[in-house]
Amino acid sequence: MSELKEQLLKAQKRRKLINVYQVNNDVVYTGYVKRVGSQAFILETYNDNGIRDGGVLLKNAIVDFIETDSFDLDHMKKLILFADKQKLHHEETELLLPSAMELTQALLTLLQNQQMLAMLITTRVGKNEQYQEGVVVKFDDQQILIDRVDKYDFQKRQTAVLTTDEVVGIEFGGQEMASLTPLLAQMVPANHVDPQQLVLTDLSQQLQALVTSQQLAIVQPKNNREYFYIGQFLVVNASEIIMAMVDGNGQFGGYVWFRYDDIYQIITASDYLSLIAAVVAENKSWHRFSAPLLNSDRAFDATDNNFLRIIGQSQRTQAVIRFRSLKAGTITGVIKKINMQNATITIATRDDDIMREETIGLETIVEMAFEFLKAYLSRL
Repeated sequence: MSELKEQLLKAQKRRKLINVYQVNNDVVYTGYVKRVGSQAFILETYNDNGIRDGGVLLKNAIVDFIETDSFDLDHMKKLILFADKQKLHHEETELLLPSAMELTQALLTLLQNQQMLAMLITTRVGKNEQYQEGVVVKFDDQQILIDRVDKYDFQKRQTAVLTTDEVVGIEFGGQEMASLTPLLAQMVPANHVDPQQLVLTDLSQQLQALVTSQQLAIVQPKNNREYFYIGQFLVVNASEIIMAMVDGNGQFGGYVWFRYDDIYQIITASDYLSLIAAVVAENKSWHRFSAPLLNSDRAFDATDNNFLRIIGQSQRTQAVIRFRSLKAGTITGVIKKINMQNATITIATRDDDIMREETIGLETIVEMAFEFLKAYLSRL
């Protein structure tokens, strides 16, 4: 028996939380071992918030090492326990796998029979080729045929053929994929929508129209184009914007405050927006849009100075805010002091239980995210 298999079986028997590190891949999976095969194993995975979120099959050959004891795992255990108490976990994926089959083949059979969206991890180069999302159509010992989808561009839906040797992992059963599986019929080229971007002329008036219509939109910040926000505009006035965010599961994801000059582009229609809108509508119909622990009904007044109101309330309640400053970059923490005379705030941050304070100018702050789950959990 290999050392890896012995470690996995021991972790499974003792139900030990583990981190799995991969060869030539920075993604680290955290979870509990559910199945151990001769060439692969299945992990019940947990996201960064300590919430159970599907599983992953990994072939032994791509594992660098597994970790069973660390500060990170101790912190994750605390988050998982909190999620247990607050009933935050997503529904557990039942692994009704044919016992007589090799583990990878057994999982592929389950995915094919249930027509579940899954993410196949390959040895191919390039993110789009390395991670291929789709539905298993058929497979044999040599190759896997998948109906590949692209939630950002429906035109890219196509049949893809992968060899069994190049598939080294399979993510499955996560909340986002479970939410999108019923929408497979929507993700076809005939339903493709070219992204519609606002031509930013009179931005205040344009955004006020979006507040009135309550439609979802995508906002890409000017100084950090690696990510975007999706949500609904709540407040627009002469100097500031507040948006209620939606996460990838179609649930409330907190609020974000912007200055106008922080906005690079606003997209009001796209393939991904249509999917998220459908998931949000489904969640609202089942009264599961509002995330536990978070206030999704917070009221804001367009006639207020919301910037001062938000930082003032956050200082009083010691709520965590993620700030983005033009000079200091991204800082996440609680406000310890507001100095209106010098127009600065002092923020206390924590990194690996080491506390430090940083003072930044109010005029340098271009974005504040608050009332999101990770901010709440960071106080535990």
